[in-house]
Amino acid sequence: VIQGKATFEDPHTVAVGDRKFSADHIVIATGTRPRIPPDMSVDGKTVITSDDAVNLTNSPKSVLILGAGVIGCEFASMYNAVGTEVHLVDTRPRIMSNEDSDISDFIQNAFDAVGIDVIPASRYQSHTLYDEGVRTILSSGDIKTEMILLALGRVPCTDNLGLEATGVALDERNYVRVDAMARTNAPHIYAVGDVRKGSVKRVASSVGEGSVVVSDIHQALAEIGAIVS
Repeated sequence: VIQGKATFEDPHTVAVGDRKFSADHIVIATGTRPRIPPDMSVDGKTVITSDDAVNLTNSPKSVLILGAGVIGCEFASMYNAVGTEVHLVDTRPRIMSNEDSDISDFIQNAFDAVGIDVIPASRYQSHTLYDEGVRTILSSGDIKTEMILLALGRVPCTDNLGLEATGVALDERNYVRVDAMARTNAPHIYAVGDVRKGSVKRVASSVGEGSVVVSDIHQALAEIGAIVS
């Protein structure tokens, strides 16, 4: 195990600090991180991301959640269950807007029943910290809460890997493109987990995807061995 930040120097070489490592096959498994708008700052205490939220030792008395997709709705439900006053804000007219409308309606009704304040079609404008929490200005009005939780989706951790040195193709959102065997367009480089875009066959987790990759590499090596012999 090598601790540090890795950067590709060429398609077969990765640098970690002053050390360099070369391999016939390389697997990218850098995952994703929360998306943070450029006009917001996160302190991990009053303004937090979903990564920060899972490390809290106490639940806030009140929280404003920006983003009502899967992540926002999950945390809205969890915080409500432990007694936190929840305000759930989304820029679109209905929550979970990427799902069918009947699913959105079902979740909306469930949230209404337990007292989660859903604020649709509203945009964040600014926020101000004060002693007791944070005042958030939305296009629909102002809200004071103990905490803001950003649930605006996630972005792939591909921006500092030096992938331009490998020729590995990214999609329009900077996810690594892969085929059904988790291979990139560079046949010896694979990508597994949340960092990749594409359907890896037969599996539903990064661990399972890693198994597919290992199997594929073993098969490739066996074929090479057969050719050489």
